[in-house]
Amino acid sequence: MGWQYLQSYEDGAWQYGLPDLTEPITRTLQFYPGKNAIRMEWQNLPKGSQLRLAPLVCWKDYHQQMAPWAGFPYRSEPIENGWLIQATPDAPELKLYTPSGTCESAGWWNERLWQSQEAERGFPATESLYCPATVTLEGNQRTPAYLIATIESERPKARPRTTPVEQAKDAAKAFLVGGGPVRATILAGYPWFTDWGRDTFIALPGLCLTTGREKTAKEIVRDFVPWVRNGRIPNRFPDGNDTPAYNNVDGTLWFVRCIGLCGLAKELTGILEV
Repeated sequence: MGWQYLQSYEDGAWQYGLPDLTEPITRTLQFYPGKNAIRMEWQNLPKGSQLRLAPLVCWKDYHQQMAPWAGFPYRSEPIENGWLIQATPDAPELKLYTPSGTCESAGWWNERLWQSQEAERGFPATESLYCPATVTLEGNQRTPAYLIATIESERPKARPRTTPVEQAKDAAKAFLVGGGPVRATILAGYPWFTDWGRDTFIALPGLCLTTGREKTAKEIVRDFVPWVRNGRIPNRFPDGNDTPAYNNVDGTLWFVRCIGLCGLAKELTGILEV
């Protein structure tokens, strides 16, 4: 949907006004907590109209820019009610589901997209993205048209609509990781960074304590305790098995503040006395 037709954005919905339409077309995004999936939905598409989409995908490290390379993608083929693309033999399968539309093979690159924010920061600022297939949605004002993108083995079902506050709580959950053998933490810079100690404890009150996740907040604090060295917490846990970097000034102060907010001061007296 062309940006030039965008009229407004409110409560998670984009409103587009096109010539000769009495009602705006509404686009919404729906996320699935705990799932690698997103649903894009369009309402009020006039009967008999068509909306053509060109999904752009990439496969890269989060510090890199995507560029065309030989052998990409490993697979790109139609599936029932959609399309499948797999970047490399060991990559997850990305499925595009569109029961209300059709897919047609594309296989072209949208090359040298300019990223002004990256340029301002002094980083490489051009990137090329791949379109595996175009998607055509048929308009029907009574029934929303939608597209689901997922790497899950099963197609996720539609979720009931929620309030903006509930949506914010769901969004906060996406930054929380841990459980079992995995250390509980916050990926405050996701998807560009792994966990940083300073960022974790700046974000913890808002992502955990204001959303009713006090148990998770305490787990995060406790799981950082074994990493305290000389009264400091790591500023950064590098990718892989490299040694954490203890190169921040105020990270430990944010950590101590969260100990108090979580009611753990008595339990962690030994840490506070270091």
